Amino acid sequence: FVDWFVMLSSKTITSAESGETYFIDHNHASALNITLPAMKAGVRFKFIFVTDMTANGSVVFTSANSTDGDFLGTVLEQITGGSNADSATVVCPADDDTLTINDDVDPGSWLEVVCNGSKWYWSGVLSVSALGLAVFS
Repeated sequence: FVDWFVMLSSKTITSAESGETYFIDHNHASALNITLPAMKAGVRFKFIFVTDMTANGSVVFTSANSTDGDFLGTVLEQITGGSNADSATVVCPADDDTLTINDDVDPGSWLEVVCNGSKWYWSGVLSVSALGLAVFS
């Protein structure tokens, strides 16, 4: 049983892959698209950035349900080498179904998502070059 994978290209994840950790190796001027499976209670995934994303690319997470309101949660952004004043929380409002991580995210940054059957709940910490790189929409 392998519970981790290096993610180099876009992927649609299935519920059967619950519990897996994905190492995101994406430093390209393009979008890496990751689609979560249909909502099911207890399904969870972790994503760890292993490449310094500096090539004006993005990682875009969407829900297979693709319904406004699928996502909730909070992600902490911290400017690399910054102080407490250089941090912010990005809170997902109740009507979003996409999370986009834009360029300039450092290796070791991570996101986790867990489903309760009716919502995907996001958490994580991103080491970034500037605030506002994680965007719920």
